[in-house]
Amino acid sequence: MSANEIIAELPRLNRSELEAVDAKLHELLAPVDHMERQATPNWGENSPNLPAWSKDCQLISQSITTIISTERRNGERGFR
Repeated sequence: MSANEIIAELPRLNRSELEAVDAKLHELLAPVDHMERQATPNWGENSPNLPAWSKDCQLISQSITTIISTERRNGERGFR
C-alpha cells in the first residue's frame, strides 16, 4: 500500500485508531530520527539521507496530525 493510499484511508479511522497508527509511525521513525540528527546538523524531512520509507511515514504522520487538529477545531464531530 502506498503512502497516498494510506492517507486516503485515514479519514475513515476513529481517533483511537489514528492515534495508534501515529504512535506506530513514531516508533518506526525513532531510529531514523536519531541516526539522522547525528549525521547532519540540518536534519529534516528534506534531508537526502533519509530512507524513502521514512519520508512516507512522516507524510502519513503529518496527515494524521492535520485530521486530529481539524476534528478538534470542529468539536470532534467527525470521530466515531
